[in-house]
Amino acid sequence: MASSLRFPVLWVALTSISVLSSKAQWVPTNGPPGGAFVISLAASDSLLFLGTNSSELYRSTDNGNNWRKINFGVTFYRAEAIATLGSDVFIGDIGGVLRSTDRGEHWTRIEFGDVQGFGFLGSTIFAGTFIKGVFRSDDNGTTWVASNTGLPQQITPPT
Repeated sequence: MASSLRFPVLWVALTSISVLSSKAQWVPTNGPPGGAFVISLAASDSLLFLGTNSSELYRSTDNGNNWRKINFGVTFYRAEAIATLGSDVFIGDIGGVLRSTDRGEHWTRIEFGDVQGFGFLGSTIFAGTFIKGVFRSDDNGTTWVASNTGLPQQITPPT
């Protein structure tokens, strides 16, 4: 009986080792510098964008091996959400949206509320806020309008 169990036990052991060694592994990157916490992360083509809890934005062009700070000249609290659409980058923070049309080199602020997340339907951009509900932009983030019809009053401001 012992000899009849050797083959199944050996097969299970070898199969387990093979399966475990073939699974993808997580590899740490070199960022963000200074021990800041990552709050948000987004990818666009070969670029990665990272927001921290210390009011800093970083971009990597080499799969996260190196990071460069990119929010010079713009002030924000912290990047609650990051989204990309082509070469445009959108950052959601307590004051609204920061938008870059050149992959993070320059930024414009559009203020309307505490943005917690983004969604896209085709070329329409949606921003979910903490108190003011949902906003929509049909012109690539230049202007935003409230889009709360049908949402419960608990998640939208009173009218």
